[in-house]
Amino acid sequence: MYFVGLFSCFLALEDLWNIRFQVDLFDATSGLAASMNSMLVSGLTRGGVIRGLWATRSGLTAPSRVFSALALITMTWLLSVSLSTSMAFLAMFVLGFGLGAAPLGLSFVRRELPEKTATVATPLLLTFVSVGGGLLMSLVGEDLSGVSQLIFLNYQQSMSFFIVPLAMAAALSLLIRTPAREISPGG
Repeated sequence: MYFVGLFSCFLALEDLWNIRFQVDLFDATSGLAASMNSMLVSGLTRGGVIRGLWATRSGLTAPSRVFSALALITMTWLLSVSLSTSMAFLAMFVLGFGLGAAPLGLSFVRRELPEKTATVATPLLLTFVSVGGGLLMSLVGEDLSGVSQLIFLNYQQSMSFFIVPLAMAAALSLLIRTPAREISPGG
């Protein structure tokens, strides 16, 4: 559920925070909107690498907690204030950075389950992520269906659905423990 909470938010947000939305709401050019769109993926990539290095040295516990909390805090910020274009760039990068913790859920599955079970569990998790992302997109779409003139405030209110899976992931991160035998001697 940790992995599903974080990564389904990434998939849904990557679709909902799109170039057309940014052109309409931020009055951005297509080029600027495409650059802003790349911030979520850039943050996820950098966050994933740093999270992986950190987890290799210290185990899964601290990185899973810090990164999921960062994602939750950033999403709350994104939904709480009207953002300028530059702040939207920053928010999307930091949110992606926090969502970079999602793969830790897969590491946890591989560590905790027998190999045969983990082989089946990983595709199941990816299926649940796709369903979760689709559900989030549907909820936002349904919530916005009656809105004739889309403004950022409407969008923020509809995106509040994202808080639930992110809060769930942040709470579940408190249950992740790293056995002492998995922490490298150098970390």
